[in-house]
Amino acid sequence: MKLSPVTDRIRALIGRRPGLLRFIRYSGASVAATVVSSGTLALTFGHLNWGTREANIAAFCSGALVAFVINRAWAWQHRGSAGMARHFVGYWVVAIAAALAAFACTSVADSLARGAGLSHGTQTLIVEGAYFGSYAVTFVAKFLLLDRFVFASRAAARSRAQVENTTRA
Repeated sequence: MKLSPVTDRIRALIGRRPGLLRFIRYSGASVAATVVSSGTLALTFGHLNWGTREANIAAFCSGALVAFVINRAWAWQHRGSAGMARHFVGYWVVAIAAALAAFACTSVADSLARGAGLSHGTQTLIVEGAYFGSYAVTFVAKFLLLDRFVFASRAAARSRAQVENTTRA
């Protein structure tokens, strides 16, 4: 069966850039995590009447756990228990750092918007913009950290270090 020219080009591009397929899969894991996280927030805050802090923590943890499982198994193709503890700890460090960055950005945006005397609706838009903007920036940074350090095989990390040392010499 003949594939379309577009499909052929996409396959050729992915064949030349294996990291691209990982990035696409990472993006899919992020979409799944966002759906789970949003559902958890709606359930805990909306239906169970949890406080915002508790509901946000539950939403973050559920989404991060889903993203970890999908990323480890699908995006980076790791199976079994080998390296699980290192992957788990590394992933959570990266995820929490991104969450703290989002918290810092939204806190600053909220403070500036309130200080400017803007309406609550405008304040909300600014805080939402800061939230999504921080995650847009950290999205790429998270991928690079996960790819280079957290889920990288030890052999690939050693090889990368050897290349870096050789190029410095």
